[in-house]
Amino acid sequence: MLVLSPGDYLLYQPADSNLPPWPAVVCTDDLAPNKIASARPHGYFTLILVIKERLEFRYASTGEMKTYDYPNPDEFARTRGLGTAYDRVHEAMDSGMGLCYWRNTTEDQRAEEASSDSSSTLSSDGDSGFDKSQLRLARKLSLAGQETSARSALRTPPTSPPQPRKRQILPLSRSCVNDLPDIRNHFPPASSSTSGANAVNANRGSVRAEDALEGEISDSREFVEFLVGPEKESFMIPKKEMDLRTSFSDRHHGYLRAKGKKTWTIDMPCLESIYPEDFRYIADFMLTGEFGHRRVEDDEQRAIAMAECVAAWEVGERLGMVDILDRIVGKMEHMMPWSTEEVLAFAIVVYRTEEAPLSVYETMKAMLTDFIADNFYDFVKVHGENFTDRFQRIPELEEEVYRKMSERAKQKREAEMEYG
Repeated sequence: MLVLSPGDYLLYQPADSNLPPWPAVVCTDDLAPNKIASARPHGYFTLILVIKERLEFRYASTGEMKTYDYPNPDEFARTRGLGTAYDRVHEAMDSGMGLCYWRNTTEDQRAEEASSDSSSTLSSDGDSGFDKSQLRLARKLSLAGQETSARSALRTPPTSPPQPRKRQILPLSRSCVNDLPDIRNHFPPASSSTSGANAVNANRGSVRAEDALEGEISDSREFVEFLVGPEKESFMIPKKEMDLRTSFSDRHHGYLRAKGKKTWTIDMPCLESIYPEDFRYIADFMLTGEFGHRRVEDDEQRAIAMAECVAAWEVGERLGMVDILDRIVGKMEHMMPWSTEEVLAFAIVVYRTEEAPLSVYETMKAMLTDFIADNFYDFVKVHGENFTDRFQRIPELEEEVYRKMSERAKQKREAEMEYG
């Protein structure tokens, strides 16, 4: 699963399109024109700007977004406008221009379209075209200077053609700082002190995670079928395993439906809006009490494991699976210390739920705020406004971090006064 933040580049390919993946940039929700915002689909979608001759805002699902990469050059000859789109992206990259540049470019585009609809006004203002071109040039030059200085602590982005990007967790820029020390060798099993819903039956080891996938198991009343995503991809879960997950089975028992004479199906409306690749972590956990990477041996595996935790938290939260949220807390704790990218990525997901409706939220939020409070000045020193801008987008997180920083400062001052 890709975890992206505003200003990151990606490739966009709608499910019903015959065109190759197209360059796009992730946008903040406030950039959406009213017409686009009012038609936002239900579920988890990301606002992107597709880099075509006429820039287009779209809401993209997880399955429609791919890692930014350079295509086969032959694709340029076959697809009109694709080469120009990549050229525009690389020009922005090489000039150090990010989301502010695309924001202003779309504003200019809308202004030009409005002007073309008012030809009489345009003809009465003979130098308007000159003014607009000068304005665009001034914006471009000023943005290049501003964003280059803001990102001076970060590596210079690659020139065209770029190398394929590794999976990242909410990078603070197009090329994030490699900030992943102290890689743990493995994740330990769930603590025996966790709730009964999180306990794993010792006799369940013979059930393989693969048994949950693609509905390949012959019909049996011992299995429950989950139809996930808009294409209703089938996952078969042994009913006895699902019943052991009491935080799920007790809550959703009423959704079970008999399917013919041999199987059950679970009729939950939210399953249609869940990406099947993300649901695999839930199926894995129901069968084994674990999910995703069991061992983390290098930086790339760590990044993937963090992305798995983000995806599993989002789906587990929607399904009310407190036990998998507990397990994620354990995995996150054993992957500390986190990088700036990782802690902000997880904070964005966790803080979508206000306050702490369950103790697991309180635990996770406390871990995040403690870590940010302890490392706040280091984050600011390394990343500057790139960190503070994103940090301030989560008011509850910001308030709690500042409160803890105030407590730490008070304790430090009292200790200095006491011991001289």
